[in-house]
Amino acid sequence: MLAVTFKYLFFAFNLLMAFAMISGFAENADKLNSASEIEAAGAAVGTGLGAFLLLILWVMGDIILGLLYFVARPSKR
Repeated sequence: MLAVTFKYLFFAFNLLMAFAMISGFAENADKLNSASEIEAAGAAVGTGLGAFLLLILWVMGDIILGLLYFVARPSKR
């Protein structure tokens, strides 16, 4: 039962992180269109850094939740 909980947490976490990544890009796309050249460059750099940090968090969370799922799984004996 615990393995099923970790499996659903794993999938929910992936959906949440995908939503955060897509919504972050969509929000900053509006700012890039209505900004001057210097502001657009800063927004692009900030978006890239934010996406990179979010991706690092995503990978770390997947590793932790994946390991918890594999440890909690019952053996096939």
